Order: sequence, then C-alpha cells, then structure tokens
Amino acid sequence: MAFNIEDLYDGITISSGNDGNNYLILICIHGNETCGLEAILSLQKSGELKSLLKSGTLSILLANPKAYEQKRRYINCDLNRSIAKNDLKFDYEIQRSKIVEKYIENADFVLDIHSTSGPSVSHALPCDLSCSENFAKTLPVNYLITKLAHLTVEGGTTLDFAKKQNSCAVTIECGQHEDKKSIEVAISCIKQLFNLKALINPSLIMLECLKSFEVKKGFLFKQNFSCFDFVKYGQEIASDDLGTITCTNLDGGYIIMPNSSPKIGEEAFFWAISK
Repeated sequence: MAFNIEDLYDGITISSGNDGNNYLILICIHGNETCGLEAILSLQKSGELKSLLKSGTLSILLANPKAYEQKRRYINCDLNRSIAKNDLKFDYEIQRSKIVEKYIENADFVLDIHSTSGPSVSHALPCDLSCSENFAKTLPVNYLITKLAHLTVEGGTTLDFAKKQNSCAVTIECGQHEDKKSIEVAISCIKQLFNLKALINPSLIMLECLKSFEVKKGFLFKQNFSCFDFVKYGQEIASDDLGTITCTNLDGGYIIMPNSSPKIGEEAFFWAISK
C-alpha cells in the first residue's frame, strides 16, 4: 500500500486479508520525536511493511501533525498527558487526543514509538497488564521498566488509556532525538510486533519504577545526569525551593529520563530500582 506522510495524519489501515489481531503503531505523539516515522518510511520503501503483516490489520497514526511540521514537542499541551481527559478545551492536542483514542479502542496491540530529549539507551515501558509485559520482554531493547507507564504527574497517557481498553500496549523509547540508532531500534521493534511467539530477549535488564519527581520552583539537578545513571544511598540528586532530593533507597537506584529542560509541573525524572 502506497502512502505519503500526510496520509498518516488521519491514520491509515492496512489489511492482510486474513483474520487476526488489530495492530496499531503510534508515531509522533510528540512532534519532535520522529524515529518512528523514519522507521515506517524505511519499511515502506523496502517493501517490508506489507510483508510483515501475515494476519489481521495494521493501523499507523501520526498523532501530532502540527507539532511534527513545526518540529516541536507539542503546540498547546502535551498530547501524551491529554488522552481521555474529557477536556472541553479547543487546544490542538485535546482535539487530536480524540483521534488517538478511537484508534486505541480498536487495537489489540499498541506500539507507541518515542525518543528521549537526553542521551539514553533504548527501553520499553509496558502498561500494567501481563500481556503487555510479556510482549515487552521480547523487544530488542536494553531495559524494560515496569510501572513507570502509570506514574506520570498528570496521567492521560496512551498507556493509561490502553490499559482501560485492555489492549496489549507498550511504549518504546528508542534513544535520543535525531540519533540514527533510534531509527534502527524502532525498525527492529516494529518487526518484533508481528512475531508474538518470539523468545524473551536474554540480555534485557528489568527495572521497576517506584515514583516520579515533579519539577517545582527552583528545581536544579546537582549534576548532569543521563538516563539509567546509578546513584548510591544518600547521594544528592537535585534541589528545589523545598529542599534537597537524595537517594533514600539503601541499595541505590536509577535515574530514568532526566528532563533536560525541566518546566514546573512536568516530570523532573523517574526513580527505579532493580527488579
């Protein structure tokens, strides 16, 4: 099936002609995270996209077209904090969220493809369903982090909504924005989506997210942390007007997705431990 980028703004659906699962790939939920789009275009060009689908249907939605065109994370508000909020505002992302919701409602499997603002290796974030975690364990990524999907400050994520729909959903963070390796990770994960009998990734490192830390007035990291940096008990991580944030876990833990441009009310970082 031939298509161009603009066709993906409203979404496309490819049918295998055989009964099976309904797969959904979400790309550009954040407009400046384009590795998923680049992966889809690469697979289309090579002819693999159609051949990968042996049964069921595949839908692809470029979720935030205006933000993508303007190379911005979002226009009015974070689309990945706006899903199923029942907000009556006419913000652009609020309107786009309704389209995202309809696609998720019809999906058995959801792969939501992202990248990170700071340096990071690839990782998978399953929603809190056993099928999602089992699927995530097969993906060719470095880390799997449980529980993080539902610990954002505002909620309203694609995975929050997918869980309510009982859809097997996983977000993948493929690496840093504009890193060519992130496109390779996205391609590999898309291929894996259709191989449900795959074995567990033997090199996968499992972590459990315990909480997120909200950016408050005066927030400042104590050093330039990268994703998955390990910190020891008592080590100072950041400070804000309320005091100093330190590692309180006796065995230490991991800094996940430290925000490179923290804004008040957003997640500063997530906190995880070995599982």
